[in-house]
Amino acid sequence: MKEHFGVGMTYGKNCTIANFCLSTPCLNGGSCNDFLEGFNCTCSDGYEGVTCQSETDECGSTPCQNGGQCVDLLARYECVCAGGYSGADCQIDINECGSSPCQNGGICQDGIDMFSCDCQPGWEGPTCAININECASDPCQNQGTCQDGTNGYTCRCTISWEGTHCQTDVDECLRGYCRNGATCSHGLGTYSCTCAAGWTGQNCTDNVDECQSSPCRNGGSCADQVNGFQCNCATGFTGELCEEEVNECMSQPCFHDGTCVDQIDGFRCGCPSAWTGPRCETEVDECSSSPCFYESVCRDLLGGYECDCVQGTSGRNCEVENNECSSLPCQNQANCIDLLNGFMCECPPGYTGTLCGQDMDECLSNPCENGATCQDQLSGYACTCLEGYTGRKCQVEINECTSQPCQNGGRCVDDMNAYSCVCRAGFTGDRCETDIDECESSDCQNGATCTDGIDDYTCECVTGYEGDFCESEIDECASFPCTNNATCVDTVGSYRCDCPSNFQGTNCADDLDECSSVSGPCNPQGTAECVNTVGGYQCICGQGFEGRHCDVDLDECLSDPCYFGGTCVDGPDSFSCLCPPEFIGTRCEAVVRQCNFNPCSVNSVCVDKPEGGLTCYCFPGYYGDNCETEVNECGSSPCQNGATCLDQQNQFTCECVLGYTGVLCQTDIDECASNPCQNGGVCDESVLNTYGCLCRSGFTGADCETDVDDCEVNTCKSYQICVDLVDGHRCECPPGLEGSLCQFPEDSCLSDPCQSGGTCLDGDFQYQCQCAEGYEGPDCEIDIDVCEPNPCFHQGECQPYPSRGLQFTCVCTEGFTGLQCEGDIYECISNPCRNGGSCIERTDGIKGFSCDCTDEYAGDFCEIYRFSCYSDPCQNGGICIDTDTGILCSCETGFTGDFCEVDIDECETDPCQHGAACVNQPGSYQCECSPHWSGRHCEVDVPECNAIPPPCQNGGMCLEQAGGAPECLCLAGFEGFFCEEQIDECLSDPCENGASCIDLIAAFACTCSLGYEGVTCSSEIDECLSGPCQNNASCRDELNSYSCLCVPGFEGIDCEVDYNECQSNPCLNSALCQDLVDHFHCDCQPGYVGEWDVMNIQ
Repeated sequence: MKEHFGVGMTYGKNCTIANFCLSTPCLNGGSCNDFLEGFNCTCSDGYEGVTCQSETDECGSTPCQNGGQCVDLLARYECVCAGGYSGADCQIDINECGSSPCQNGGICQDGIDMFSCDCQPGWEGPTCAININECASDPCQNQGTCQDGTNGYTCRCTISWEGTHCQTDVDECLRGYCRNGATCSHGLGTYSCTCAAGWTGQNCTDNVDECQSSPCRNGGSCADQVNGFQCNCATGFTGELCEEEVNECMSQPCFHDGTCVDQIDGFRCGCPSAWTGPRCETEVDECSSSPCFYESVCRDLLGGYECDCVQGTSGRNCEVENNECSSLPCQNQANCIDLLNGFMCECPPGYTGTLCGQDMDECLSNPCENGATCQDQLSGYACTCLEGYTGRKCQVEINECTSQPCQNGGRCVDDMNAYSCVCRAGFTGDRCETDIDECESSDCQNGATCTDGIDDYTCECVTGYEGDFCESEIDECASFPCTNNATCVDTVGSYRCDCPSNFQGTNCADDLDECSSVSGPCNPQGTAECVNTVGGYQCICGQGFEGRHCDVDLDECLSDPCYFGGTCVDGPDSFSCLCPPEFIGTRCEAVVRQCNFNPCSVNSVCVDKPEGGLTCYCFPGYYGDNCETEVNECGSSPCQNGATCLDQQNQFTCECVLGYTGVLCQTDIDECASNPCQNGGVCDESVLNTYGCLCRSGFTGADCETDVDDCEVNTCKSYQICVDLVDGHRCECPPGLEGSLCQFPEDSCLSDPCQSGGTCLDGDFQYQCQCAEGYEGPDCEIDIDVCEPNPCFHQGECQPYPSRGLQFTCVCTEGFTGLQCEGDIYECISNPCRNGGSCIERTDGIKGFSCDCTDEYAGDFCEIYRFSCYSDPCQNGGICIDTDTGILCSCETGFTGDFCEVDIDECETDPCQHGAACVNQPGSYQCECSPHWSGRHCEVDVPECNAIPPPCQNGGMCLEQAGGAPECLCLAGFEGFFCEEQIDECLSDPCENGASCIDLIAAFACTCSLGYEGVTCSSEIDECLSGPCQNNASCRDELNSYSCLCVPGFEGIDCEVDYNECQSNPCLNSALCQDLVDHFHCDCQPGYVGEWDVMNIQ
């Protein structure tokens, strides 16, 4: 407040009274102070002048510093600061380094509205974010690969170079690359090895395999040596290369003029026909092969034999048997079996004797039973049975009940040669053939017709009546014929349905289309669409309407859509806003004259008045002197029917309680619209937010979904059971009983339950089936598997006859016969073995035979003559040679034996080397080599270092190893058998203080956390080194930051702000305050003194 003095005046008698303030001279809210000589005005803040008539220009003192623009306001000012400055008077230089923009240890230098970074070595860019690529100058020589690092680089040299820049030639000869006595020659960036005899390869590590050319012949195995080899000859060969065959016939080993044939590692003697043995030293015993058949006596001769045949045989070898059956000696079609010097007759059934000439009397064994008479017949007999018996032997008593003589379910009782019938209730007669007429005493009422039944009668009622005796009028409404909640009216013999307004038809089953009327039930303005539904309709409302019939015009003004005090006028499906003069637009959202500078608070807009001045309008949703209060749109309780209102920014939403819907929860939901009531129940929605179902008789439950059990009130007799119906029940006999009093058991055989020809025997409440042969089960439904277990011998196949009980047939395998394949056919009876071979029958239950041949013959049937090439006896490609003493087979390589039938096992000589597995094959062999070896005998060391791609990866040097995997010499940064794994230098966790480690080749790089630096981020950055604290403040280093301890009188992050001690207006009585460092000084107005000008000197 400021005081300004004005000239006074006096009035009153003698001018003794003067009140200069009566004329209210002070303007703009200033207060008037009257004095004897005049008055002064104490002005409101923002005004000055004698009468406070002028607005104070707070910008007159140029308070904004550092180029800030001053905006004069009422009783205050605001400074719009230039870039890089802040504070009320723009006195604070913004520290752009405060956000630590410099990366990777760069030091930030703060400037005016900018900063600069002094980067650490190896980094560049405005924020030191770019790692300088030291490899750009291509420092690595001799094809070395450059790997960029932080402020440095690493050269990965090829094998022949080393040094920081790969500038030094490696002397491979000093490293001993050349092996096995080789001479090493060094050149610039290379080397060569001159191998000693017997060695080869780049480093002379490969032993020259002199066996690779296979110098050893005739199956000799080659053993490789250094600069040479040695042949291990197969048996029968000799010489340095096994080229000479040993002639075993030189010593003439064969006797009796036998011909010697030289063989590999042996000889063979071709003997004259009378001599045998490896050297023809033994006379041939021609009888040793038993050439004479049928046990005839053989006499050995020199070079031959003679047979003395037994009676009944002939031929050179007595091989021809005389057939005694040729004269057909057997009678009555008996089968004749020829024997040696005789025969045997197999008689057909009914005959006996040597020649089957005698008729057999089958009655001698008394086969007929139960007193029957036996009559002998040809190949059989016949039994004449007494009455009451049957069967081939009269062994079966006749069941007179089998023909089912008892009628109408009568039970048959079998007797000896007779039967009797026990009739069911309602029948009589010897065979129960007469039905008793129960209608003679019927109780049928109301004009019903009586129909006789079995032990009962039924009353056929006229229309409209029911009951056992037609005593009750039928309630046609009991079956609920009327649908869709219609009312059923019972009439005699019929019914009538009174339909609801929305259904029609006899049973009210036809839906009435409410939408078909001209006017329609929906909104008369025609903006709604009517959709017919079953039992009703639905109105789909147009925009701006709601309600069941879309007849309610929505009030679009409820949401208060007009902004800045506009008045909302509701219309059909729309609204309009009457705006204040300062605003226009559909919702008054546009300002006509917006202030160039907004002095209003947040949440408001400034509008210039036409007559001058300005007005602050709150944004929609806010109010208050400074628009600081958000409008609670829920304050007017817009939500209806107990809904919960949720206030939002300039709007609200309603959470409806159950049973209501709509924007304001104003619409009651029709719970009966979904027709929830079942079984003809009527839906009642009289209770708010729910519905109730009025159930028809016979149903209960919330939705009438449960059928009432009418048997709970049981009116049935004690001998009856109750069957529940809809709104009623029925009494009937228990299962197995019948009759008016349920006193008679039902005939359980009436349904003919027994299957497959089984006989049904009626019992009390149940039946029993006597099954035919081959069937079993309660109803004879199971066909007994006659083939399980298999009755057929010698793996014969059992096949049952369908529907023939236990009968089956056997399909025999080849070589067997008989009903059950029990007979083994004797294959040797046909003399299949030729040339004196003996037939040996198999006795192990398997078809077949074998021939035991003489020395002169061979083959499955002794068909090959050993001394003739005509039969092509030599096997496996052998060549047959006829000689004077027989045949000779010249075998292919890999086979041996008299007929070249034996495959030589070449693997016995162990031809495969270096641990290889030998696999014998017909006439040959194959070596399966172990790893690192190849060749026919696995004699070649595989040069793995020559493989493509090479085995050693990532520039590793490959060194061959004899008979083993190569050795890889890895470059720095790699490991593994093939140098395939890059060493992860980050595994040792070298980076400290939470830094992340980046793995490089043979190196690593650390990305430091904020506040740390160094190769391993071990050093904390001292942010105080740049001297950020001003005005003699003390700097305290912190992690990735710093803090300044200001001296008295200064404040700010860097103590850059001189604290304005005058800010609290400490000087009184309008004294002028002068701000100093850490204190202030008051320039007192005239009339006042004191430290704070508190003393009035008047």
